[in-house]
Amino acid sequence: MPSYRSWIGDKHSAGFYWDDIPEEAHKGNQPNWKAPSAKHWYRGLGFGYGLYKILEKEGRYSCRQLDWGGWGILVSREDCLEIWDKYGSRRPGSKTDERHAEIRAEIARLAPDKEYVLFIAEQP
Repeated sequence: MPSYRSWIGDKHSAGFYWDDIPEEAHKGNQPNWKAPSAKHWYRGLGFGYGLYKILEKEGRYSCRQLDWGGWGILVSREDCLEIWDKYGSRRPGSKTDERHAEIRAEIARLAPDKEYVLFIAEQP
């Protein structure tokens, strides 16, 4: 079973393509990491491909495969907060709950007027 790393990336990252992905970009077409911070790099947001399929099925977001093992969901800061609150891992009173609160605060600091990509990458 594959493992995944997920993060919120900058849609306008240099060398990243959302539309009209050139053939040579089908490997490594990933947006620059914006959240969570380096403190949470190892796990990232903790989302896998299953979340991509859920959000794609909802039909509220623009979703697409962006490289051989990477999928993206086009989101705003508010979308990110809503998704994190609904699907982010937490257990009240635990370290997981502290991590959830820290990452939520990081997402809340993203610029409110930018487009982001919630990126889910399969780890080899």
